[in-house]
Amino acid sequence: MKKFLIIVAATAFVCSSAYAYKDGEYTGEAMGKEAKVVANVTIKGGKITAVKLTGSDTPGLWDAVRDGMPAKFIKAQSADVKAISGASLSSGGAIGAVKAALEKAK
Repeated sequence: MKKFLIIVAATAFVCSSAYAYKDGEYTGEAMGKEAKVVANVTIKGGKITAVKLTGSDTPGLWDAVRDGMPAKFIKAQSADVKAISGASLSSGGAIGAVKAALEKAK
């Protein structure tokens, strides 16, 4: 029983620290393949509720990153997500920008 309580307490701590962001709007920047990527991240109730990516990285590929990555960040509640297939460098810029914004929200 003692081991069970320790595991439950540890799990609760890990889960609560996953949403340890301060409410507000935060901006981060990082380099994509060809241009700077800017992420505007909104935190409400300690959770990521919106992500807007702006920039002018690789034409054609950037649209998929800009439109597809925000939902991944919101679902994961972190910047630890997989890149868009075929747009790994542009995705890396988006991931880096969101990480930079989330660092400010800690």
